[in-house]
Amino acid sequence: MCRTHGVHFTLYPLGHVPYGRRIIVPVSKADNAWEPTAFKAVVDATHGKPAWSRKPDGGPGWWTQRRHIGRAATVLGLRASKRQTERVAGRLEVELAIVANATRDYDAARGFRSRARAAECVLDAVPMDGQVLGRVLGAGWICGAWPRPWLWDGTTYRTFPAPERGVAPA
Repeated sequence: MCRTHGVHFTLYPLGHVPYGRRIIVPVSKADNAWEPTAFKAVVDATHGKPAWSRKPDGGPGWWTQRRHIGRAATVLGLRASKRQTERVAGRLEVELAIVANATRDYDAARGFRSRARAAECVLDAVPMDGQVLGRVLGAGWICGAWPRPWLWDGTTYRTFPAPERGVAPA
């Protein structure tokens, strides 16, 4: 909530440009479901696409791709404390061993593709259902990527802080 204005604002995805919004989580269970999302840099790096351009050509560049992979790793708990990693695994509903192994691989990685592969291991394990947005937003909050998400109750027209785990109270 904005302290000055007392209202909530739209959540822009990781690495957004003004008015250049990108979805945060997939809306389908397609093979490359994460490709059009804020995790595009991870998908591009792990699916054999060339690295983003190192020349300023108006599109996203190499440093942006590296930064997006790093932010994805933060949201997925790969750059977090052990306690946060455990909480993120629970919030994402992914086995702790998967997140712990991905964290180890991320820490040992030498290049952007290796780091992206570690992040993709966690993405692939996230259950793809109606709660995926809440899981990813909650994981990002736990790791400090953004403030606690707020939810909208369409029946009472009020907002309330998202619970750390599970679905919103009825």
